[in-house]
Amino acid sequence: MAIWIPKQISSQGPRYEALVNALERDIQTGRAEPGMRLLPMRELAYQLGISVGTVTRAYQTAQKRGLISGEVGRGSFVRTPDKSDARFYGDGRGDLGSIDLSLNLPPTGRSEAALKKALSDLSKTDDLSQLMQYLPHSGLARHRQAIAKWWKGSHVDPDCLVLTQGAQHAMALAIAALTKPGDTVICESMSYAGIKALANFAQLRLVGAPLDRDGVIPEKLEELVQKTRARVLYLIPNLQNPSATVLPESRRRAIADIMERHALHLIEGDVYDFLLNKRLDPIAEYARERTFYVGSFSKSLAPGLRIGFVSPPPQYMDRMVSGVRATAWMATPVMAEIISRWIEDGTADSLIEAKRQEAIARVALVRKLFGKNIFALPKATYHVWLDLPERWRASEFVAAAKRHGITITPTEAVIVGHHPINGVRICLGAAESIIRLDQALNTLKSIVDAGAHQALSVV
Repeated sequence: MAIWIPKQISSQGPRYEALVNALERDIQTGRAEPGMRLLPMRELAYQLGISVGTVTRAYQTAQKRGLISGEVGRGSFVRTPDKSDARFYGDGRGDLGSIDLSLNLPPTGRSEAALKKALSDLSKTDDLSQLMQYLPHSGLARHRQAIAKWWKGSHVDPDCLVLTQGAQHAMALAIAALTKPGDTVICESMSYAGIKALANFAQLRLVGAPLDRDGVIPEKLEELVQKTRARVLYLIPNLQNPSATVLPESRRRAIADIMERHALHLIEGDVYDFLLNKRLDPIAEYARERTFYVGSFSKSLAPGLRIGFVSPPPQYMDRMVSGVRATAWMATPVMAEIISRWIEDGTADSLIEAKRQEAIARVALVRKLFGKNIFALPKATYHVWLDLPERWRASEFVAAAKRHGITITPTEAVIVGHHPINGVRICLGAAESIIRLDQALNTLKSIVDAGAHQALSVV
């Protein structure tokens, strides 16, 4: 009888939880099949070099989650998932139903369980009165210190950090401080829909700079600066949305040099850096006096927490604090408290490592099915850009996918200007399980391979 042994477990967070996560991941990918036997606890502990108590707790947790079943005298076995379990079978109707791959969400993973525990722990705290009051507009000092320390970089100084209601709020504050109606802002030629919404709201002219598989091209960017006389940039150097490109260090330094020579300010969005195999210094590291560095926990932990931050040039700190006061008064203290506790007790690192491993597994599906048709394909990302063949127009492809119950992001939602781009964004995190994602991606592959006139019959 086949025996399940974890191929790899994360070194982040509690070891028992990492072992359970490895088991669940292997079940979802088919590596651990129903009925497969698990090693006796003592034997697995010896093989992995961990305590028997750790393995015991892992097996108990896995059984509570419905991943394994135990039989007296026989041992533990991978359980056949119940047909109603959405983690494995989607909506339980015999197919996966509709799926929205236009939503750029992180996989939920263990975040829900972690939140339940955090709320339970919070309820046992003797004095919560401080979290119920009006607090400093920039956020409590201990919250800012925890976040700055955890973000790991000299570009984040707790004394020059303002907590916000997510990254979008932080971007809006920076836009308000740097622009007036009619001004020009330069971003990538394909960009985050949020900056398009902000530009429209603030009555700004948004201009797109060309990018290649390494991100925005510094020489083309400088040409646009000279042509438009823009003084504000918005860029996403790490896993750019929607292209998933990662700007190399040489280009980051080149852009910082352009900023200095042309008196430019940069709003640098950096919400995906935790997914990188090797973290790169942000552009803020090379242009501290000209960069509004924006981060959040929406992609790394959970969108509903709504905690972000902006680390502005020091001379703009008062403007950012005044902006928070005018728009939200403060970031929600309870949410900031939960994140700070997760940072301090290691939960944040554990959740993020689990999400990163899940992202790696999901990207592997994309690589297998689409390969060179993906504009940029890093090891881990929540979104990819699929270049469409000439026989497909993006709008027709989106419509064909919709007829098969799959929603994806069309070109017009992210294009800035009139660049000749024909493709779609596919988000990988919104699917409840890797099995649902696999079926959706296979359906999209069938549609890509079919001609437009055949798409209606693709199954």
